[in-house]
Amino acid sequence: MVTFAGGIPDGGLVLESVGTTSFAVYSPDDPRVDRRQEYEPQLQAEVTNTSSEEREAAVIWTFDDTHVQSQTETIEAGQTATISNRVPWERLQENFDLIPGDYELGVQLLGGPSWDKQTTTYGTMHVYEKRVPDSGDEPNDEPTYPPISDGDPPDGSSDPPPENTGPESPPALLPDGFPTLPAVGPLTAPQTTLAALAVVAVVVLR
Repeated sequence: MVTFAGGIPDGGLVLESVGTTSFAVYSPDDPRVDRRQEYEPQLQAEVTNTSSEEREAAVIWTFDDTHVQSQTETIEAGQTATISNRVPWERLQENFDLIPGDYELGVQLLGGPSWDKQTTTYGTMHVYEKRVPDSGDEPNDEPTYPPISDGDPPDGSSDPPPENTGPESPPALLPDGFPTLPAVGPLTAPQTTLAALAVVAVVVLR
């Protein structure tokens, strides 16, 4: 209900109604925010100029007894205008140091020949505390690996991997330094020597 400090104005300005785009005021970096009006609501006041001359209307919005925002406009004779202004969350914190909580939204209208003040209230505004996303709110898709010390193999063992020496050589057919016969056909010298020794052994055994 609109009240008048000096009675109903005669031929001046009339405060018709009050509004806001949001009754909640969040910090801009709050993860719940997805619209501008949630961290910077627009406060409104509808004012009619009932006189035959243009009038300057000054509107002040309050949270309880704190003046949080204001706006002044000129209204043509016989016209109704919606006067509005935004109140950012940062303004409430930096300029007025309002703690999170509930505040009654009030409006004051000044103007007309005598500048009699008209006041009204309109619901409760809730100012939220600053809240930033938790570290768990942003999952990290990068793979993680266990730390590996310099010089250690990836399997975690401290011993270096064995050297690859290639395929093992076959065992020697004859002792080192044993005299051999010349190679014959596809047979190597050691193979030729072993074949001759086998023949000698057979002859001796007979």
